[in-house]
Amino acid sequence: MKYSYYPGCAMTATGVEYRKSLEYVNNTIGMEFVEIPDSSCCGATAGHTLSKELGAALPARNVALCEQQNLGLDIAVPCAACYSRMKYAVHTARGEEHDKLERLIEMPIAGNLN
Repeated sequence: MKYSYYPGCAMTATGVEYRKSLEYVNNTIGMEFVEIPDSSCCGATAGHTLSKELGAALPARNVALCEQQNLGLDIAVPCAACYSRMKYAVHTARGEEHDKLERLIEMPIAGNLN
């Protein structure tokens, strides 16, 4: 199995042990992750509490970057908070705020990830 992969901020800092165990399990069962290039914080810590637009734009940028990879893969997000923010971004991209979201992140987003 192959997935696009959003590691989030913590996987290289406080969650480094979690990342190592995830990589070990993935290698053991033959799962492959393709990391999203140039990803950024999803805003789960404070972004969404500061501004609704920021709370949507931060994870939407990462979703759009994943879509730009054009790999046709679902996305793996191991952090529960990051996962929640990414699902919010996909939901927002599929709704009435789609055009506003694209203007905020200055790139196209379809919101077609699972």
